[in-house]
Amino acid sequence: MNKIWVGLLICVAPTSALAQEDDADEAPDIDWVWEDGYTRPDGVSADGFYRVREQAGFEWRAPGVNENGEWTEPGWRPVAPAPTGMVWVPGHRAEDGYWVDGTWRAVERDGYDWVDSRADKDGWVIGHWHPRAKRAGHLWVPGHWTRDGAWVDGHWRESARDGHRWVPGRFRYGTWHHGYWAPKKNRPGEHWVGGHHGPKGWVEGHWRKSHNPGHRWVAGHWRAGTFVIGAWMVGANHPARRFGRPEPVRTMLKTRAKAHRVFKAVTHPGKTLHKVVTHPGKAVDVKVKVKVKVDKPGKQGKRGR
Repeated sequence: MNKIWVGLLICVAPTSALAQEDDADEAPDIDWVWEDGYTRPDGVSADGFYRVREQAGFEWRAPGVNENGEWTEPGWRPVAPAPTGMVWVPGHRAEDGYWVDGTWRAVERDGYDWVDSRADKDGWVIGHWHPRAKRAGHLWVPGHWTRDGAWVDGHWRESARDGHRWVPGRFRYGTWHHGYWAPKKNRPGEHWVGGHHGPKGWVEGHWRKSHNPGHRWVAGHWRAGTFVIGAWMVGANHPARRFGRPEPVRTMLKTRAKAHRVFKAVTHPGKTLHKVVTHPGKAVDVKVKVKVKVDKPGKQGKRGR
């Protein structure tokens, strides 16, 4: 997956709101590797995260200072030059501790404005296209890329619906799960399957049994731009994995805390050096010998005449 998933505001939804079709909250069968957290030269710290080990056509770059002395965030960088009329949107660490890949986007889109990703009072807003036109009584739900790189366009939804609440979309394991309407009241022994927006408009959600002996629920998901409806599959267990399940993010953050990398800018009076030093676990004062030309009083006075 070489796309950033763009969507609604990322926030922590109430437990009851997570009643969409989830597959036992298990990480996909992918070769995950852990990247330790770090502290930028400006003192801002970033937590560690999981990312896939390899990406065809991309190279992983660790955080640091580039050849121009500028700080660069970690992420996958495309090996090939930028396609004509396209600009790169960097990836980011999602709130669940998994990396969301970057993507190429068009420089312009007729009738839309690009909204940069940003943090606000409610959480993190992911970069997305937003229509310039407005629709009374409706809110825009940004589109997103699927895991296999297909684009699913955004859509309008009602600002409110009787007897329902809107559950915002969210990232899980680097994958965007779209938002949906959920009933405010639960049903004993049943589980709500959230709806989705398809080519012909909104497809309503429905209730399903919480458990089905001898079967497992395979959640609905996007594949090649088409939504595959969730369904019960024969067999209580999941297929054998090729790769081991990653340790919980909270466990990795705790056990890898001492490996936290600190990037510290080294400065000299009157001059900032384009050099960054690292040390696992703690910041270290580093003495660097720098040749700085200083005018002697006599010479300085002579030039002043």
